[in-house]
Amino acid sequence: MSSPEWKLDESTQDVDSYEFANVNPRLVFLLALAVGFVAVACVYFAYVSVSLAIEADMIPQPPRLQGLID
Repeated sequence: MSSPEWKLDESTQDVDSYEFANVNPRLVFLLALAVGFVAVACVYFAYVSVSLAIEADMIPQPPRLQGLID
């Protein structure tokens, strides 16, 4: 039986010593920024959608807010 082509290096068992070979920090930052922007846009879109649905009486207005919005 032949030995495998790869061998486990015992010195790389620490999580802190592991590094990705092909990671561009600028690309990771831009990806995180894009994900954050999409998350904020989704929350804003949901807020606007619910607000418009309340104004169009598709969603009943919460009783505690009826006097405040009128």
